[in-house]
Formats: sequence, structure tokens, C-alpha cells
Amino acid sequence: MTQAEARSALHRYLHARWSRGDRTVLVITGKGARTDDDYIAAMSERGILRT
Repeated sequence: MTQAEARSALHRYLHARWSRGDRTVLVITGKGARTDDDYIAAMSERGILRT
């Protein structure tokens, strides 16, 4: 999932929960599954979602 896709998915999720009446949600972020080739690239990625 790209940063733009993740941001869009998070906004949709939060809007749906707000519409349902929820006022507190727990969002757990992670890096997801990676191959060994992606390990070095993954080391430089941190906290791409900012709101």
C-alpha cells in the first residue's frame, strides 16, 4: 500500500467510525510484510502517515 492509499484508507475508516457514532478508535501502524531485499529500504521508512 502506498502512502497515498494508506492515507485515503485511514480517512475512510475514520469517517465511517465517526458517522457510526464512535469517538475513539485505535489505529495501529506497521510496516507490513517485507522480503529480504526490502530490508535496507525499510530501515529508512518511519511514520509516513501524518495528520
